[in-house]
Amino acid sequence: MKKARSFLDLYKDFIIVLLAILCVLLPVAPVFAPSTGVDSSVFMYSGWRILNGEMPYVDLWDHKPPLVYYIDALGLFISGGSTWGIWILEFITLFLASFLGFSLVKKHFGELAAIISTYLWLINLFFLFKGGNLTEQWALPFQFGALFLFSKSQENQNKRWIFFVIGILGGLAFMTKQTAIGIWLAIGIFLLIRIIVSEDRKTSLHDLALMVMGVSVVILLVCGYFIIKGAWKEFWDVAFGYNFIYSQPHPNSILNRIQSFFYLNYVSRQFIFPISVLGIVSYLIIPKKKLEPAKAALLFIALIDVVFEIIFIHLRDNVFEHYCISLLPALMLFSGLMISIWETWIENVGVTKISKTVIALLVIIILSYGIVWDYYDYLVGYQVPYDKEAIQYVEANTQPTDSVYIWTVVDLRVNFYTKRICPTRFINALPLQEYAYVTEDMVIEFLDDLLEAKPALILDNHPVDWDLFVFPVDSQTIDEKVTLLMSQYEKVNSLNGWTIYKLIPK
Repeated sequence: MKKARSFLDLYKDFIIVLLAILCVLLPVAPVFAPSTGVDSSVFMYSGWRILNGEMPYVDLWDHKPPLVYYIDALGLFISGGSTWGIWILEFITLFLASFLGFSLVKKHFGELAAIISTYLWLINLFFLFKGGNLTEQWALPFQFGALFLFSKSQENQNKRWIFFVIGILGGLAFMTKQTAIGIWLAIGIFLLIRIIVSEDRKTSLHDLALMVMGVSVVILLVCGYFIIKGAWKEFWDVAFGYNFIYSQPHPNSILNRIQSFFYLNYVSRQFIFPISVLGIVSYLIIPKKKLEPAKAALLFIALIDVVFEIIFIHLRDNVFEHYCISLLPALMLFSGLMISIWETWIENVGVTKISKTVIALLVIIILSYGIVWDYYDYLVGYQVPYDKEAIQYVEANTQPTDSVYIWTVVDLRVNFYTKRICPTRFINALPLQEYAYVTEDMVIEFLDDLLEAKPALILDNHPVDWDLFVFPVDSQTIDEKVTLLMSQYEKVNSLNGWTIYKLIPK
């Protein structure tokens, strides 16, 4: 009995985090979720093709930074092509992020706050990540790692090298998603303020320089890799040039952005939002002298990060749910602060004999009541194989050596699960429909790829306003090539929203 208690005392934090993560990741394990989300399918397909010698941006047009493609490639490699490898990497990285967050909140706000806030942000993640394998999710261990190390730096003034490691994490986050840098911008502002107002300006300047050096090392290594591979031009054009255009407001969209700025529905429908908002208000009204310096600095970083994250979330006209994942580390800290305040109130009224773990479990059960059916709906939804009919049709009517092209926004589930190669680097039609980015040369390149490769099938799964092979730019050459291409295909089927064209045999 004593040994069992000793084991629980030693590994309790580990077990709590592990159970919380299983609630998030177990429903999306490959054995329960036979398919994946659309963004994830692009990353999986890219990872598969990287293992076959292809190069992001040169052979695979997608506008995310490169780290996510290589993470998926690693996951597929370690599991022999199975998506289990990606899930295992998700488990490892999410556990790391969760454990760092748990340890951070426990240190500054107590065990009760750590347990409840860990549950709050992870259950919110479950409703945001749409099956997982998203850039924002992969950035979480870097975000929590930076916050954890920053807290360490405030406790031990002799470990200044920590800021170099924080910078490295920032560079990795940037190469996972360009806008996942709010925490590092917040730390930079904190250090700049210290440079201005602190008597020890030299130390703060040194810390800032170390952090910038860490970021620069990662960026230079990544850029150097693409330069050596002869892919620098494509890397810059796709991962950065396109995104600058992609995030520009379209006509009459400014009002929409202002309205959506105050409409964080994807986060606000979960309990972490109101609790963390109360935490932010409490932080603003609490006299800073009552807070320990390390805790006050950490909360200041989190507050500035919230501002940056909200701005980054609304850089585009359309706000997608998973954009809000980047908010979760800061919201976890402020929910931890609020819970610790409530815990103090409870102790002041004499409720001290009940185990804090028991109280935390009771609170979690109460909070779960309102979302249990939503959780169940998501659980069932993950078990539905998306694009099943199209996948079965492609497998039945093509050979493994055939290529298949799908005219769609972002969806490579059919290509990935059938292992049929896309015959062009434009693996989705998004860049070909962006009027401020697409050029006649790009469209001609795309059409020439299809004319040369002659994919066995062309599947049209376009949105309502995207007609097949109609582009924002037009010319006689484009019209001629489209006509020639379509003369080689015949419409053979309409399948659950998909229009299928088959190559006419010679």
